[in-house]
Amino acid sequence: MKSRILISAIVFFLAMTACRGTFQIGMEHSTPRSTPQVQGTPTILPTTLNSVLSGTPIPTGNIIYFWPRALPTGLALSQVYSHANENGFDLLFMDPSQSIVLSLEGGSEADLTNYCQSYPDYPSTPVTVRGQAGCFPGMPGAGSYVEWKENATHYLVGGKGISNEVALATAENLESLNLPAFLVRLATDTTLVPSTTAQWISPTPSSLPAGNIIMAAGTTAGVVQGTILPGGTTAYTLSASQSQPLILILDSPNHDVTLGVFEPNGHALLNPANKLTSWQGLLPQTETYTIMVSGGATAENYTLTAKAAQLVNFAAGTSSITLKGTTLKGYVFSYALTGSAGQTMTATLNVPSGTATIDIFGLASGSLLSSTARSSTWTGILPQTQDYVIEVIPTNGQVVNYNLTVSIGPTAGNIVMETGTTAGIVQGAIQPGQIITYTLNAGQYQPMVLIMNSPNNDVTLGVFEPNGNMLLNPANLWTRWQGVLPQTEQYKIQVIGGATAENFTLTAKVPQQINYVTGTSSTSLNGTTVSGYVFSYAVSANAAQTMTVTLNVPSSTAYIDIFGLASGTILSPSAKATSWTGVLPQTQDYVIEVIPNNGAVVDYGLTVAVH
Repeated sequence: MKSRILISAIVFFLAMTACRGTFQIGMEHSTPRSTPQVQGTPTILPTTLNSVLSGTPIPTGNIIYFWPRALPTGLALSQVYSHANENGFDLLFMDPSQSIVLSLEGGSEADLTNYCQSYPDYPSTPVTVRGQAGCFPGMPGAGSYVEWKENATHYLVGGKGISNEVALATAENLESLNLPAFLVRLATDTTLVPSTTAQWISPTPSSLPAGNIIMAAGTTAGVVQGTILPGGTTAYTLSASQSQPLILILDSPNHDVTLGVFEPNGHALLNPANKLTSWQGLLPQTETYTIMVSGGATAENYTLTAKAAQLVNFAAGTSSITLKGTTLKGYVFSYALTGSAGQTMTATLNVPSGTATIDIFGLASGSLLSSTARSSTWTGILPQTQDYVIEVIPTNGQVVNYNLTVSIGPTAGNIVMETGTTAGIVQGAIQPGQIITYTLNAGQYQPMVLIMNSPNNDVTLGVFEPNGNMLLNPANLWTRWQGVLPQTEQYKIQVIGGATAENFTLTAKVPQQINYVTGTSSTSLNGTTVSGYVFSYAVSANAAQTMTVTLNVPSSTAYIDIFGLASGTILSPSAKATSWTGVLPQTQDYVIEVIPNNGAVVDYGLTVAVH
């Protein structure tokens, strides 16, 4: 209905009023626009859709979204008075003087006009349009229309200063688009009517297709702001590279201004119908992308943040890198790197205290370290193979110089304990700062003991649950850890390189639990030190109880050690004792180990009593 206001001849105006019923000057679909603020240099949208779908009509429901392949000389699209949705569309083209105005409508917009309307002095005339029965409706005065139906949907073309012949020729030369491609064409068409020619209507705040989102040199983010009317659309373009992660965040007071993302050929990476306010993904090609902003229920201001993360690649043969940078203009700086499921990633930000923090998220899996944690370091097991984004976030938007060190270590394999043993040993070589991750399957409430040996004693440990929860923080730089496991699951054990390249030996022990027969407090255990491995047992006991342990072999063959998981050593292996009695210091799990001399295979009997 809005296009009819442009047909300004009085008699034509009256006729259109009769056709449409009450003529609403407010034009409920009108979306005049104002220019938002663009960080960087705004430019007119350079992209046209040369590869949109054409030929066979592409309907949404029964609607085919038509676009004219040719126009009368001097006509250009008025985006202010054109729009489309799932119910229909209205395109309006006019010359700078507004003496010629052409409207192309379909669906609900065309239905605002009675189909093939006749008047006593102005009867409609049948005509064949696009192979369909149509008409030139009865129309007095300054212009003409042609109407027809395809797929049971009403369409019309015509307007002020348009003859029957021109209206029919335009209808016969239409390009067929799907709705996403149509919306992108509508938002990015460069044949715009200059704003000075639209002064016949008082503009209200909305959004004008504003230009290219340009990120200032040395930044990875661009921010645009604007105002948009209910149901209005505006679009921005952003040039980015193949396989580069793109993150979009759209803020508005009611959180109902939403996003769409399109390639130049009209392919939707994010369909506007999803009504999302944020999106992140890997870009399929090096090209100029269109980011569409769609209005919500009311007129609103909005802020669109676009981040194109800088790709990080490790030098050949390395798994760590230190990145130096500056948060220019106080912008967040984003990095992206590829990691595999099960690998361990460590990120450490070196800045003056309180000046900047980091957040980390997977493009597919989501947050690993939230910005609300205000942390400058993180270590964890990567949940899946994908691109991970690490962002340096300056406090209060300040300019900060920083060093960010990122390492991703391989998963070396599962530590498997030989049948009949309670220990597994792995050995390897590790580079300075390198992280190697092993896995180990163990049961809930089982004790686990880890011992790391290296020549300089600076190869250290980290221990994680599959969900990333830390049992031992690598920042502690420990070479030994012991504790009771919270779940039956596969645990991740990190080996972290020290100051120099070194060989290492990691020993993992999962003691066999001792359970007394009901009504007893003593048990005798028979075993063998298979392959010469230490065999470990664990027993739960209370503070102030007396425990007695006796090994029935000579000390020259094997001996025992005893320690509390929390309290530490009770009987040192250096004593080479075969028996011990004492009062227990606290309630905890106690580990008793049978240690064969010189790695011998020894058959033994062990008696453990707790009173």
